[in-house]
Amino acid sequence: MVILSGRLPKDICSHNKLQRLKLLNLSRNEMEGDIPSSLYQCPQLESIDLSRNSFGGNVPTQIWNITLLKELDLSSNNLRGRLPKDICSHNNLQRLKLLSLWWNKLEGDIPLSLGQCTQLESIDLARNNFGGNVPREIGNITQLKELRLSWNNLKGMLLSLY
Repeated sequence: MVILSGRLPKDICSHNKLQRLKLLNLSRNEMEGDIPSSLYQCPQLESIDLSRNSFGGNVPTQIWNITLLKELDLSSNNLRGRLPKDICSHNNLQRLKLLSLWWNKLEGDIPLSLGQCTQLESIDLARNNFGGNVPREIGNITQLKELRLSWNNLKGMLLSLY
């Protein structure tokens, strides 16, 4: 088994590189550093799996603008910061089916606009530092099959989702 280590190049998708890339899976390696913001310049990306590495810093805001993205798995890293309030607004992430960010150091409220990602089937935000109430808007995601919010600082009642 080969284990990759090091950092992703900052310009991984810029300057017309990897223009046909649809899937980027570097999970279960020893990658570190920041996730490059240039990933959004890979216009065909449908799946990003960088889970189980040692990526740090904030999730680049440009990631939330990849319109063809169906799967985003950044779980089990050292990512910090907050999810953008408009995460699913403005037709962003309308095709997203899987959002997995478990076991990071993310904090703040879960954005109300997450309920606008109506194609989501799986949301895993467990083992972070999210706080506040669970947004009732998640109840708008009629395709949702899995919702994992354990090991956070959330409050409120899930029954109020429906």
